[in-house]
Amino acid sequence: MKSKERLYPLFFLTPLFLIIIIFWLYPFLYEVYLSFLNIDLYKPFQKIEYVGLENYIKIFKDPNFGSVVYVSIVYTFLFTIGQILAGIGIALILKRLTNRFIKSVLISPFAISTTVVSLLFLWMLQPEYGIISYFWYLLTGSRLLWMTNGTAALFVTIIGYTWKYFPLKALIFLAALEGVPISLYEAAKVDGATSIQTFFNITLPSIKPTFSIVVLLSIIQGSHCFDIIYIMTSGGPAMATTNYVIYLYQTMFQYHKVSYASALSVILLVVEMVLAIFYLKMLKVKE
Repeated sequence: MKSKERLYPLFFLTPLFLIIIIFWLYPFLYEVYLSFLNIDLYKPFQKIEYVGLENYIKIFKDPNFGSVVYVSIVYTFLFTIGQILAGIGIALILKRLTNRFIKSVLISPFAISTTVVSLLFLWMLQPEYGIISYFWYLLTGSRLLWMTNGTAALFVTIIGYTWKYFPLKALIFLAALEGVPISLYEAAKVDGATSIQTFFNITLPSIKPTFSIVVLLSIIQGSHCFDIIYIMTSGGPAMATTNYVIYLYQTMFQYHKVSYASALSVILLVVEMVLAIFYLKMLKVKE
């Protein structure tokens, strides 16, 4: 009887294991396998052979690789900072608000598709009739030609991506804030603590586990940003917004280098797994 009871959890977990094997483990292992071959769709008559680590060596010799990694790091870092600041800020506002309509407006960007967000920002930044470009012209007397400036293009896509996803982080932070005991705030008020002191000494330490989750989630999202960059800039101008995922897409679907793209994908997954494990272990040590 006890042995049967022990098998019950395995029975219910079997579908989950099958999903992981079919949709994650098998594709990953197949991708690793492809990365050791020399498949290039531009060379259909080339004999497919095992080339070992040749694709991985080519990646680190690629003159564009350094630029792609740099853009990815900057993009992920700024996106993560934006998500944390906007998320906590809006969460604190939502906690005090009672008007449901205003609450709905504040979290509405998350309900909009990324395609619509991208087109909305493109329209607002259009040099001829965009509303942001119009006010820029009134303030500076010059047109806002953001697409010709690599730094401006990068910041625009980061702002758009941050605006799209900050409501999710705000809701996560809000749930954490609701769990902070009111007695702590009452004690701080009695002791004469200011709002800033209360935030840094009570609120922030109380939501530390949630804060860590938001940071990790934002890093993963930032490093995987594709759609908003592809729609707004396609990686331009001059690769200024070409992050790792865009470069991976271009390698696979524009240059048709299957094995090379597979190697890029394997590197990305391994690096993210290592960073996630390191980050979680670091949090445990601090605790």
